[in-house]
Amino acid sequence: MTTHHEPAPVRIELLSTADGHGIGRITLDHPATLNALTPAIVAAISGALHGWAADPAVVAVLMDSSSEKAFSAGANLQAMYRAIRTDDASARDAATLAFFAPEYRLDHDIHHYPKPVIAWMHGIVMGGGVGLACGASHRVVTATTKFAMPEIAIGLFPDVGGSWFLQRMPARLGRYLALTGARLGPGDTIALGMADLPIPHERKTDVVAALVAAPWGADAAGRRACVDTILQGAADWSTLPAAEFMAHLPGIAAIANTTSPEAFLAAITDAAGRDPWFEPHRHALVHGSPASAALSWALQDRLHGASLAEVLRLELAAAMGCAADGDFAEGIRALIVDKDKSPKWRWSTLAEAAANVETLLQPRWTGEHPLADL
Repeated sequence: MTTHHEPAPVRIELLSTADGHGIGRITLDHPATLNALTPAIVAAISGALHGWAADPAVVAVLMDSSSEKAFSAGANLQAMYRAIRTDDASARDAATLAFFAPEYRLDHDIHHYPKPVIAWMHGIVMGGGVGLACGASHRVVTATTKFAMPEIAIGLFPDVGGSWFLQRMPARLGRYLALTGARLGPGDTIALGMADLPIPHERKTDVVAALVAAPWGADAAGRRACVDTILQGAADWSTLPAAEFMAHLPGIAAIANTTSPEAFLAAITDAAGRDPWFEPHRHALVHGSPASAALSWALQDRLHGASLAEVLRLELAAAMGCAADGDFAEGIRALIVDKDKSPKWRWSTLAEAAANVETLLQPRWTGEHPLADL
């Protein structure tokens, strides 16, 4: 039996198990936008998760997508652009806060959810989609998974906790991802700790059936072990594509471990001259927002060792700064709205942008921090 609670663009269901429990299921359901996230979708997901957390009959949650192309490509940038393209600073700040704060709160909740959460990361997983998936207790990739944090192209930075999880990657590889927007396949996503195991997408129906048929009992540890057993039984490591990104680890690490954004640019330019594999990444940095690169670099340095809550609080200030004084609207215009791919960035060089990072980090709210209670 399936109970439906929420219409498209996100389906919220409670699947009844054979032993009388429930599996919460959240299916992103707007393929035309690659499941671009909106405040309404975030609110629907948050409401469902809060309700299921308090319901002793619900034993686990599955997050997936109805799209064959994407889990989620991130935020709905068209909607964000409309909200921040105003000369009214107060209205712009309010709109930006209303967009980002609930999303960051949701991401924090997923990281700390008291029950197993399975993220089925099929297809594109970028930006806000990463925020939804990376905190899940069980993260599944398929053969088509494409993982990236490409915010440098739109004048933002890897948010949704990116300053937390990227800096935890070995050899400062997260810094490389932030400054280049490099895409990872499923093997690389697992190798860098952003996913746990590969399952062929065609087995998803069988996995759902196994979750519904399983004996769940009342023990929390046993329920997590039940999910482990089901997913590991469906996994197929033999079909995992080669980890192309990790195959270039020495060169990537040498670039990532430079001492400044300017040194990073010089190193990746040199690498691209010797190996064409690096050229798309060099191109992304050169044509991306200097403010995004400088801000990403500064956040990973400043937030080293910080808690996820501390990271999200500073990222909220940074996101609002990108909308108010940075390149966010211009980046969306050039890439998504006018599609001329010729953004006019506010600062023309990495050094100039780095000198203005503090401008982007100023609080743009009154009173207590909106995420103070995380």
